[in-house]
Amino acid sequence: MRLLNRRVIGVALAVVVFLWSWTFLDHWFYAKNQISDIAVYQQYGVGMHDGHVPYRDFAVDYPPASLPVFVLPTFGAKTTELDGSVELGNYGRWFARLMGACGLALLVFVMLARPPSRAVWLVAVSPLVVGQLMADRFDLWPAALVAAAVAAFVRDRHRLGYLALAVAFSAKLFPAVLLPLAAIWTFRRHGRAELTRGLAIFAAAAAAIFVPFAVLAPHGVWETIWGQAERPIQIESLAGSYLTTFANPSVIF
Repeated sequence: MRLLNRRVIGVALAVVVFLWSWTFLDHWFYAKNQISDIAVYQQYGVGMHDGHVPYRDFAVDYPPASLPVFVLPTFGAKTTELDGSVELGNYGRWFARLMGACGLALLVFVMLARPPSRAVWLVAVSPLVVGQLMADRFDLWPAALVAAAVAAFVRDRHRLGYLALAVAFSAKLFPAVLLPLAAIWTFRRHGRAELTRGLAIFAAAAAAIFVPFAVLAPHGVWETIWGQAERPIQIESLAGSYLTTFANPSVIF
């Protein structure tokens, strides 16, 4: 009972620290010189809110499992009386709240993965380290899904892990690099039969997300996948952070 109470207190403290860190993103130097993708996300969200089909009626830069985080803020954001379009500032606030919720989910899943305590506290203070990019990008969504997958694998819930990994992959492709590691882990823990089931779950879940859009707009989905593969270094990446700190990189729009 005492151990359980300590864990509950630890979770509560980590959540408080994360929320406290998040409040700084709209203040001081965090709110200056922002390079934001909010306007792009808003266009996607408004298009879907108005009944248009992504990839067919308008181009989208990201895979299909990213779409929910673009459209959800439009249901909370106010619309103008002139043309019914969603106001940028209001959409941005709702999007930031959604990313904050994803950040909390990430924190919880990291704790469920049983890492060293310093890893949990690093996630808790991550808004202070990363800055406004955490609220202006949707990366916390696939990151939370990856953390969920890792937690599932660590706890021997392999099928659930492959499902979460498939959704993460369908949101931003990069989680595919974890698939070989997951396969080795499953094979060593439970053998070939369980690995086959897990890979089948991964393939079925990814197909269920991609195929409907591929049927409706094959060219649009292919352009998205190819565009992700040939993108230059992104500002939120480790390499991008190094270059913006120690060099003078060019920003491509």
